[in-house]
Amino acid sequence: MIGLFTHRQRLRQAVVDAPQRLRDIVSADVNLTVWKRPVQEDIDLLGRFIIRQGLPAFQESVVPENAVSRLRTYLEDIPFSPLAKQLLLHDVLVLLDEAFALSADNRVKLILKTVADDACTKFHTDGYDYRLLCTYVGEGTEWVPDAYVNRAKLVKGTNTEIVTDLLQVQRLSAFDVAILKGEASHANRGKGIVHRSPPIETTQVKRLLLRIDI
Repeated sequence: MIGLFTHRQRLRQAVVDAPQRLRDIVSADVNLTVWKRPVQEDIDLLGRFIIRQGLPAFQESVVPENAVSRLRTYLEDIPFSPLAKQLLLHDVLVLLDEAFALSADNRVKLILKTVADDACTKFHTDGYDYRLLCTYVGEGTEWVPDAYVNRAKLVKGTNTEIVTDLLQVQRLSAFDVAILKGEASHANRGKGIVHRSPPIETTQVKRLLLRIDI
């Protein structure tokens, strides 16, 4: 028990100052990297338009050779400012660069979608290696510093059993970029960041979420 507690205390969440530093997620003692950014107005307006119009999600497995063309094809059909669409394309490509740098086979799953429900209401870890998230519009993902997590209660426990102090729950802001460590690999078992989707159903405020599974 003492060994588990000591191991848990070593895990940390790193706030970084450049996109390339998001790759610090590979460090054994890091299970979340966050690049905090201001809202970009043109992209924010485009994102709100996508939500209002109920436009379909972009969801594809992409590689460096086809990412630009696939995204451009998706965006060109959106009747909105060409400048805003170009800015969004550029932003997603910057984040894709960081995802590809972490990918073992240079292939990632890219999703840009409107979220209107609470999705995962329970705090949990996920079975992937890494996942990049950026909420362009709306509330961001909630996560818990490892010191306030009771991992023995994951899966079967309640949120109040999993999180020992709910006042310590953190939430990403719009345009923040985070890479979350999952537990797909043996080396990461017991290290995945504990998180959940923000509860939004009662507010009826939708989100535009970029997700890259690595």
